[in-house]
Amino acid sequence: MEENQMNLEDSAAASAKPTWYPGLLLLAALGILVAYGLFINLLLNRIDSPEPAWSRYIMLFGSVEAIVFTAVGFLFGQEVNRERAEGAEEKAQNQQDRATRYQREAEKGVELAAAAKAINRTQFHLESVLPNPETTARVADESLKELGQLADRLFPEVNSVP
Repeated sequence: MEENQMNLEDSAAASAKPTWYPGLLLLAALGILVAYGLFINLLLNRIDSPEPAWSRYIMLFGSVEAIVFTAVGFLFGQEVNRERAEGAEEKAQNQQDRATRYQREAEKGVELAAAAKAINRTQFHLESVLPNPETTARVADESLKELGQLADRLFPEVNSVP
């Protein structure tokens, strides 16, 4: 899984745009808008043109307008998608962190369960070998104390009874 994450980071770094790229896009958008404003000004200055010329200006205006709206829509859409992508990446990283934390907690639980099973096997064996119940009880108390210390070491955030 770590290898897959490293590959994703490498590909993201390789496809990352230079730091000047957003500024260039903004400058291009502003240039297109200024050119659009100048074109509208030109049309307003030629409003008294005869009919065939005015119709051509209007057709040209429609084409320029489509290009301007496409460029501005692209820039705004790119910004919205960038913000969404950053949010998704942050959410994915948070989920990855949670999964890693839960994995560590599960590993601790497996270790504690293995220790508890080992103590249980030892107790069963001691009861069959040691004839004295007091000795068996003392060994059981020591084993449970060791198990409690292991649990305190593995799960310090859980309050233990003194």
